[in-house]
Amino acid sequence: MAIIIFLSQFNQFKTAAGAWLSGTLLIIMLILVGISAAIMYFLPRFTNKVPSGLVAIVVVAVINFVFMLNTKTIGDIASISSGLPSFHIPMVPLTFESLAIVLPYAILMASVGLIETLLTVNVVDEMINTRGRANRESIGQGVANLLCGFFQGMGGCAMVGQTMVNLESGGLKRLSGVIAGISIFVIIIFGSSIVDIIPMAALVGVMFIVAINTFKWSSWRMLKHVPRVDQAVMVIVTVVTVVLNNLAIAVLIGVIISALNMAWEGSKRVSVVPSFDEKNNVQYYEIKGPLFFASTANFKLAFDFNLNADVVVINFLNSRIVDQSAIVAIDEVSNRYREKGIKVLLSHLSSDCYELLDGANEFMEVDILENPYYRIPSNELD
Repeated sequence: MAIIIFLSQFNQFKTAAGAWLSGTLLIIMLILVGISAAIMYFLPRFTNKVPSGLVAIVVVAVINFVFMLNTKTIGDIASISSGLPSFHIPMVPLTFESLAIVLPYAILMASVGLIETLLTVNVVDEMINTRGRANRESIGQGVANLLCGFFQGMGGCAMVGQTMVNLESGGLKRLSGVIAGISIFVIIIFGSSIVDIIPMAALVGVMFIVAINTFKWSSWRMLKHVPRVDQAVMVIVTVVTVVLNNLAIAVLIGVIISALNMAWEGSKRVSVVPSFDEKNNVQYYEIKGPLFFASTANFKLAFDFNLNADVVVINFLNSRIVDQSAIVAIDEVSNRYREKGIKVLLSHLSSDCYELLDGANEFMEVDILENPYYRIPSNELD
């Protein structure tokens, strides 16, 4: 996020035609950006009584007005003037064709908004040592965006940049967000003409410092100490985010890589320890580690289907049945033993594993011991 914020500011160093500034215009732009950034960086070291971002914007705006520098302003990009919103129901046909058009964009926007909101909550928690309620933030954002659509408004989410400016200005409580929202509303309705003359250089300088403060510099020091897969995820997500300028896709790729790595590591943790009870002619298998789709192959290879025993007991005291693939693997093992006339019993199942197997009774046959012991009483074997 910090890199995106930082790189996006360079668009302001271009003309309306897309060419890079040069000559006197570039020098003026760099000077104003430098003044704004310097105020943002140094003023909090002396006082937090006045928001440094506001001071930077006012000072640069005054300089631009007094010296008539004629630099790019907010009004040159777009006007924020507007009136009070009115209730409006979108006039679109309620058909599956309309849904097919809207849904992909809706999912993408919701994903990006939700991710940035959760990232913002994380940033705030780290900066002021609090514990945000991500579920409450997500529900509030969803409800607000839903209502906003009925008043011809754009969807929104928590913003890292604005939040950082707020925190650095001393706004640490929830009231600061409410005040910020009310202030924006008042500015749009009554003060748009004043905002239109603010130089973009002032905002660029502010956002440069925000990006620098947002960047988690400790991640560089931590990078060499984390596993290589985590290193790869950090680098890949960062590169994809910057290249595609799409945070949702980058995070999705990172989640997929992390999930696949977790599945791979989990598959290596499952082991089967055999033991034989000659007195009762019972073969025991103690399962260690989670049994799920990635570990089922090793699980099935650990059994000896040519043994001479009356009963096979599979002990799940140190294991857990996680998904349908695990159920299918247990069913396959049981069927192979059953074909040889060997009874299969499962022992030490946790309550959730028991419910999972109980729900699969329609397509599998497995005998489950009720209140099992580590060794089966002789009457259970009869």
